[in-house]
Amino acid sequence: MNTTERKYISDQELAAFWSIASPAIQMAIDLSVLTGLGESEVIELAWIDVYETTIDIRRTKTCRQINVPISDDIETVLLRAFRRKPSLPRWFVLRQSNGEPFTSEHFRAQWKKLMIIWCALGHRAFSFRDIKRRITPPP
Repeated sequence: MNTTERKYISDQELAAFWSIASPAIQMAIDLSVLTGLGESEVIELAWIDVYETTIDIRRTKTCRQINVPISDDIETVLLRAFRRKPSLPRWFVLRQSNGEPFTSEHFRAQWKKLMIIWCALGHRAFSFRDIKRRITPPP
C-alpha cells in the first residue's frame, strides 16, 4: 500500500475515514485538522503544553515555538481526550486504550491497520500528513 503518491483528501473522504477510526485516531485527526500539527506533534502533545487559551508546542521539524489559540472546536476535542478512559495516567493528550502514551511505532501500526480496512472498502490509501493537504482536487 503506497501512501506517498496521494496529494489530497477531500473533506467527505476524511469524514468517512474518521467514522471508522478508533477514538484516539479520531482525536489525532481532529487535532491535526484544527491546529495544523503533524503526526509526531499530535502524539507528543502533553497536558503541560495546554494552557487556558493556547496550546504551546515546539514544531518538530523547525524547533520553532508556536502558540495555537484554543478555539471552541479544539476545546471540545481536548475535553474528549481528557474524559477518555482510563483516566490515569494522564500525561499526554492522546493515549492508547490502556492509558499509556502512543509511541510513533504504535500510532503508525494503528494507522496502517485502519488504512487496510479503508482500502478494503474500496478507497485509496493516504498518509496522516495528507490530512493537512485537504484541498479541492484539480479539474
